[in-house]
Amino acid sequence: KGPTDIVKAILKKIPEETLAWILNAKNTNGFTVLIWAARNGHTETVKTILEKIPEEKPAEILSVKNENGSTALIWAARKGHTEIVKAILEKSPEEKLTEILNAKNKTGLTALMWAVLNEHTETVKAILEKSPEEKLAAILNVKDKNDFTTLMLAAYYGHTEMIKVILEKIPEGKLTEILNAKNKNDNTALIWAARKGHTEIVKAILEKIPEEKLAEILNAKNKYGFTVLIWAARNGHTETVKTIVEKIPEEKPAEK
Repeated sequence: KGPTDIVKAILKKIPEETLAWILNAKNTNGFTVLIWAARNGHTETVKTILEKIPEEKPAEILSVKNENGSTALIWAARKGHTEIVKAILEKSPEEKLTEILNAKNKTGLTALMWAVLNEHTETVKAILEKSPEEKLAAILNVKDKNDFTTLMLAAYYGHTEMIKVILEKIPEGKLTEILNAKNKNDNTALIWAARKGHTEIVKAILEKIPEEKLAEILNAKNKYGFTVLIWAARNGHTETVKTIVEKIPEEKPAEK
């Protein structure tokens, strides 16, 4: 028999009243059976465990963290185990979904942040697909211990594909709120992209901004008074400067 069959056999023998206690049991590193299976990509084993979780216990069991503060979902997202991420999110109670998605490890990183950092495109798509539209801004604007949002992390590290996937999912009414999110030095995702010379990311963000909001976002300053254009010029990112200049709205002549 394979590992999943063995897990099934063990779970079948456990009395229902003690099942949650056993599923929540941890080793010396704080790993539960679910966290181990999720981390190591054992999809069928994860599904078997999820099926056996008592009806009133999913949120409790899915929220358990190891010593580094990582849940089963965080580990699955970090490793790019997309099918496991989907299975966990399907099992998550709707009223607890945002809480489970926004859970952070000790470095302040959520499941979505880890998936973005490691460029697991399909995993990112799966998380965004399950994120409630009305809660998406709250999910995307969660900050890590360095005060970075998910979009800022992608912009800082130059993960162009991640930026495009996220931008595609942002509802029009929430765009300005998410793009205007700032870290402790008042840097936005766009400022970080311009500062680092990630021209394709700058293009993608600027293309998404409604024309009437362009001037406001381009003129946003960090705490040192630097705009996106100033950062790009200061660091000698010629193509980034060109991209920004091309998008600066022309002043309309005053009506006579």
